[in-house]
Amino acid sequence: MHDQDPTVRCHICRAGYLRRSPDFARIARVTSDAKPFPAGGELAVCEACGTIQKPITPSWEKDAAAVYEAYTIYHNAGGTEQAVFAGGGGHPTSRSSRLVGAVRDRVGLPAAGRMLDLGCGNGAMLRSFGEQMPGWALVGNDLSDKYRTTVEAIPGVEGFYPVDPENVPGTFDVITLLHVLEHIPDPVSFLRRLGPKLGPGGLIVVEVPDARHNPFDLAVADHCSHFTPETLRAVFGAAGFEVVVAGDDFVPKELTVVGRAGGVETPLGSGRIDLAVAESTVRRHLAWLAELGRVGLALAETQRVGVFGTSLGGAWLLGELGPAVGFFVDEDPAKVGKVWDGRPIIHPAAVPAGATVLIGLPPVTAVPVKTRLEAGGAAVGYLTPAA
Repeated sequence: MHDQDPTVRCHICRAGYLRRSPDFARIARVTSDAKPFPAGGELAVCEACGTIQKPITPSWEKDAAAVYEAYTIYHNAGGTEQAVFAGGGGHPTSRSSRLVGAVRDRVGLPAAGRMLDLGCGNGAMLRSFGEQMPGWALVGNDLSDKYRTTVEAIPGVEGFYPVDPENVPGTFDVITLLHVLEHIPDPVSFLRRLGPKLGPGGLIVVEVPDARHNPFDLAVADHCSHFTPETLRAVFGAAGFEVVVAGDDFVPKELTVVGRAGGVETPLGSGRIDLAVAESTVRRHLAWLAELGRVGLALAETQRVGVFGTSLGGAWLLGELGPAVGFFVDEDPAKVGKVWDGRPIIHPAAVPAGATVLIGLPPVTAVPVKTRLEAGGAAVGYLTPAA
């Protein structure tokens, strides 16, 4: 990676200079709502705290604003939350439902309480939480009131507030942030402001993409922080939260931390970091994305190809291959039978014999998916670059 840039400091710890990647600008980008986005932008690693990040420049802010202006949540599934498939298996559950169950089982939640979901969108997390914890009062928060009516109609929801989180009335026993913190330019200050919103013993639940295993996360134009378990824990500590439980197995490809206010604030960058590991992760992910694009473009010279997956990876390949993408393949019942950018989304059982399908999933899940699909005996070529 390039030497440090003396003009921009880390937006996580505010202390370190950034080491920028010379290769990132050549990689196609996507939006967090799974749409192709032009290549460009910057990617860097902080020398002090080791966090992989997009520098918060006017260019990044302009790109993020453009993404949010056109944001359409879960557009490939008609507004239904994306499904997750544990261990490469073909049996889906909603991401929120899986997370609620994991938190309930590992942390223990009382039969009644008050829960706030930040960045609630159309209410997927509120709906899942209410179904599994029916004695709780639920509150939604989002800076847009686009889905106010939808959220307020969810059983158990007592209010929706399109305001800054600290201005939501009352305190809460649980505050959830699903795929929110990676969008926030100052995550430490943001979490610190949430401490007073928690009642005695209250918990904050954060879920973000796992930057160790998901190359596509680096390509998301509006994600400014790319967390590993170490950097996410460090952000919690700097914000004054005690980590109650943390793991990468609550939801596949995601990191989850459950924290409690009242911990001792630990300055970011005060612990040992391995800068070489962070920089190696960036180089490895960008090289893998470049190889996936190369394989796809080589196939596109002679045929139209299928793409397995209709989330970030599918959007990334759509941006790379354009007209060469003939159809999408997905096992999510909410997506099968729909059309994306003029291409049908079909189930693996409906893929024509002799077709070639690129797997638009991170290597950690692409390999078991490829193995499982090929074991079914279908005469289809499923391709994914080696990790």
